[in-house]
Amino acid sequence: MESDINKTPIHPKVLRLEAMKYGAFLGIITVALELLPKLWQSGAGILYFFAKTAICIWLLVFFTRKFVAAYDGLTRSHTFKFGMFTALFSALVVSAAVLVELKMMDNGAITDLVRSTMEAQGYVTEDMADSIGDMVIKLLPIFTFIMCFIKCFVIGLLAALVISRSIPGKSDNPFEQR
Repeated sequence: MESDINKTPIHPKVLRLEAMKYGAFLGIITVALELLPKLWQSGAGILYFFAKTAICIWLLVFFTRKFVAAYDGLTRSHTFKFGMFTALFSALVVSAAVLVELKMMDNGAITDLVRSTMEAQGYVTEDMADSIGDMVIKLLPIFTFIMCFIKCFVIGLLAALVISRSIPGKSDNPFEQR
């Protein structure tokens, strides 16, 4: 266990910089975990999603403990903010990687997928499929970025809330301002 002599007090900018560093690392790990099933050419499904999420949450716990061990006078509010900012930066990295992957995809493949999905519904004419398909292709990158960001951030935010309650701090309320 580290002695309290080596610990330094926390400054809000330091908290955000530390969270940015760990968030970028967590985002890179998440992107790497996203690429694994693509390398194996297999669909792992929901089980893989839960395993990947568990690994990311474990890393968030590890980073938070490391952060708490490095600074003196941290409260649960600090650990929550650290987790929240880490989740934010990680979600940005993951969403940007998904956006890049989507932009690298062939538009023809996306168009065919949209068209076949709409034709499977049965009540869409070919002209409607073309116009809707064009609109979907234009909006798909931004929609995918936003939805991926929301998913990653909400999971990380919930994990940060739980982690901030379990990692020791002086305050019982993670939202308390000090």
